[in-house]
This record gives sequence, C-alpha cells and structure tokens, in this order.
Amino acid sequence: NAVPAAEAARCAGDQGKFWQMHDTLFSKQTEWESDGNAANRFAGYATALGMDRGAFESCMASNKHLAGVNEAGAAAQAANIKATPTFYVNGKKADAATLKQAIDAALQGK
Repeated sequence: NAVPAAEAARCAGDQGKFWQMHDTLFSKQTEWESDGNAANRFAGYATALGMDRGAFESCMASNKHLAGVNEAGAAAQAANIKATPTFYVNGKKADAATLKQAIDAALQGK
C-alpha cells in the first residue's frame, strides 16, 4: 500500500493537508500497510483531518498523482535507494547516523 499512501499524501496536499496526512500515515502505518481496503482507511484519515472527503476520494480514484509517485519511485530505484530515510548530501549517500557529519562536511566545502 505504499503507492496508494503516497498518492493519499499528495491528494491531501491538494487541500493543504500534505504534512498532516504524512504524519498520520507514518503514525498509523501498522493499520494500513496490509489493509485490503486502504483507500477507505485513507479517506477516513482525510475526514479526521478536516478535509473534503468527496474531493479526496475523487482525487484518489482519478490516480491524479500516480505518475508523479511512480516517477519518484523510479528515481529512488535508479539512485539505489532501498529504504527511508535515505539522504544524499552533495551526491554522497548518508544515513541517519552520518547525516549531521555529511552536512557539516558539505558546509565546510569537503
């Protein structure tokens, strides 16, 4: 359900609620990750976040953001990104443990 979840975040963004949906999706991932009807669950989250449920469901049904989600996935695959979070600083891969060091080095021109 990762692709529909990404679409849900983008559809929420159409209503100015991207980050609220993003946070909800991450905090409730165990609820939807294997759900056979994740779209209905996502619509419930949209309602709870004060969105227009009809507009949200219409956005999801139209696959309006599917191409963008697929493009992002293809770019991640091409960059050999296999997990989140993954960071690149000045073209060098960093993980959560080395991110601060990578940023400091980049700021120092190294």
